[in-house]
Amino acid sequence: MEFLTIYNILCQRLITYTQINGANMFRISDSEGLIGIKKQGVLTVVIKIVSIPPQNQDISVGIVRTLKCRFPYLRFFAVCDGVTAMLYDLKSKCCRDFDIDGFTSCLRSYICEKSYYNTALSLQGVGNRNNVETISFHGKDIVLFDDHRTTLDILFEIYKSGQMEGLVPNLITFDYHEDCCDAGTRERLLQKIGVTDLSEATDRQFWNFVEFDVCGNDDTWISAAMTLNLVRDVVIIGQEANNNVDNHANSEESEHRLFSISHLPASIGNRGCLGDNVISEPYYSQIRDTMQFHHDSFDDNLVYPFVLDFDLDCFSTDVLNHKRAWPEDIFYQEYVKNEKVYLFMKQLIYRSSLITISREPGCCGGFGESHKILSLLNKYFFEGCLFDM
Repeated sequence: MEFLTIYNILCQRLITYTQINGANMFRISDSEGLIGIKKQGVLTVVIKIVSIPPQNQDISVGIVRTLKCRFPYLRFFAVCDGVTAMLYDLKSKCCRDFDIDGFTSCLRSYICEKSYYNTALSLQGVGNRNNVETISFHGKDIVLFDDHRTTLDILFEIYKSGQMEGLVPNLITFDYHEDCCDAGTRERLLQKIGVTDLSEATDRQFWNFVEFDVCGNDDTWISAAMTLNLVRDVVIIGQEANNNVDNHANSEESEHRLFSISHLPASIGNRGCLGDNVISEPYYSQIRDTMQFHHDSFDDNLVYPFVLDFDLDCFSTDVLNHKRAWPEDIFYQEYVKNEKVYLFMKQLIYRSSLITISREPGCCGGFGESHKILSLLNKYFFEGCLFDM
């Protein structure tokens, strides 16, 4: 049967269910023979229409991985010839054969099933480590530590916990530095950890790797995270030092994008990458897609999981060759009094899966200056939960 014939068959069988849970079916690519089903505004089912029986099709890991890169929330991939179908469940990693009645019945059940993806994370036991503190904040964890490369440990713990259900989280980080100098190849990093596959690594192996093998200047950990596929896309906000953003490493499992944008008052402003919706330059569009922020507001779709990371030196400045915290009136003027920026920050915090805060006293001018910056975040954005005011 032809592409449009099979598409119409599926439409007729599912049309009465497409208003449930905001579901709808549409053609992705006629040339590729792909159609999709969105649920709650997010594409979760891809069906490839073929002319030969699906049993003769090969649903390879490579095909599923490629589709997962294109559609991060993909739950099912199916091959259908209009008579029979083969359905691959990405969650259980199982394949099932159906006739057309069983296939459409399965899809109807999935469409009608109320789904909610809980992106809030809680990492048990991390706070028991030296110099690492965890605080519960509106159902998610805030993790505080000194050295910024410890964020790599936290990303590993997220990966090992399995709470992402196979998704690779994005990273949105506030940092004066970009921390993405070359970290080496994936093979080299795994060799330093002492494994051939990251899934084999123990906590001890990985934390020792971060402590002793990742650069002590904390300037390679983002590249390492991308190379090990612990993060997908990265947005660095407020970066003023270094210029290695275009030299980041990509892992072979997934494509990664790395962006550096100005502090939020400039980025959300009339000519900023998030504020000027007239500018269609691809770099701007990709940043908006990664942050799910379009037309001056966050998207209503399911939130793609992301870790919100703060390196406190992002809110420091140089005074006669000495690092100092931003004065409170400057911080207030830039991030609190500016209503658009303030609301954007509050939404970032609310939407995030987990929050990490690196004190980095050595880059802030000492522990006192670092604590001043932490106090500002605590006072204006974290409701005093980080410590008693």
